Amino acid sequence: MLASDSSPRYPQHIDAIPYTDPPTKLQTLDIWLPRPQSKSPPSSTIWIIYIHGGAWRDPLQNSATIHPTIHHLSHSTHPTALRHIAGIASLNYRLSPYPLHPTHPSSPDDESRNVRHPSHVQDVALALKWLRREYGIGVGGGDGDGDGERQGYKWIGIGHSCGSTLLLQLFSRIGVSPQDLYLSRPAALVLLAGIYNIPLLVQNHSTPKTPKNIAEIYKDIVTGAFGPDVRVWEGASPTSHAHSFGDEGWGNGRLLLLCWSPEDGLVEGEQMERMSRTLLAAGWKDQSGDNSMLENQNDMEGGDRKKIFECRKLEGAHDEVWQEGGQIVQLIEEVVGRMHGSGGLGTTEYWPLR
Repeated sequence: MLASDSSPRYPQHIDAIPYTDPPTKLQTLDIWLPRPQSKSPPSSTIWIIYIHGGAWRDPLQNSATIHPTIHHLSHSTHPTALRHIAGIASLNYRLSPYPLHPTHPSSPDDESRNVRHPSHVQDVALALKWLRREYGIGVGGGDGDGDGERQGYKWIGIGHSCGSTLLLQLFSRIGVSPQDLYLSRPAALVLLAGIYNIPLLVQNHSTPKTPKNIAEIYKDIVTGAFGPDVRVWEGASPTSHAHSFGDEGWGNGRLLLLCWSPEDGLVEGEQMERMSRTLLAAGWKDQSGDNSMLENQNDMEGGDRKKIFECRKLEGAHDEVWQEGGQIVQLIEEVVGRMHGSGGLGTTEYWPLR
């Protein structure tokens, strides 16, 4: 069993683990373990699950995009986060066609690179099912109560670009059934430059305000991933499912960070604004700019246990966020600190969206 402590050398990095049977080229995940699992009790450690972006189709964005973040985390000057991390899983999933990619064009006979929604999010659900079975992530609500066999780990989900979309689709049951959700919802989500309203993405990059060649690229991205029907685009958008975010299954004490950089030239800040309004309509509390809660963990454990979200300002272009990795580590350090009562780390910039 992969979760055993058979290897004496840590940190341990395991690449390209298949989460389906039979295995396929892109239905894989990578695992990073800072120490043996036997030394990471669920009562004091959590898992991080990362989902890459790439517009549902870019073959050069994959599970390895977490490497800069892991490098920064391993050399962090704030050891608190690392002490409370049991492991990191970075997921791959099947992609939509990209026949015009300059170096790695997709082929029509490559099943791993010719899928449409909901295949992407269904792959994520399969990966999480595997992680639950092999590592106990999300077992028994992730509250350390287990499922009668072992204790379960709480977890934090991190998504970049369409990876953020996939996380919200998963837990809004967009493209998956309740039977596909094999683990508890995350204690926190960190969403980086996310796409939450798919028709808006196309609208904001349409002529005449966008050059025709760029507009065609955005439309190709969306039609390749979701087909030509705008109603499907709307149905696949997290902003169209406010009722799902108000669902009691989300529980209380949940934290969601919506993060975006004004230097992002690919995804507009309006995506974050639309998602903020959706969460407000579902009864979430907007805590953007409120530093008082950073001094304790009442927002995550005990206290009023509200579902809260915050809008955060990042720096750098769209892909620079994951390419550099340091900002992601700062967010991980803060969220882990809030979960374990050590408060936020560093200076935080918020978007005023009231």
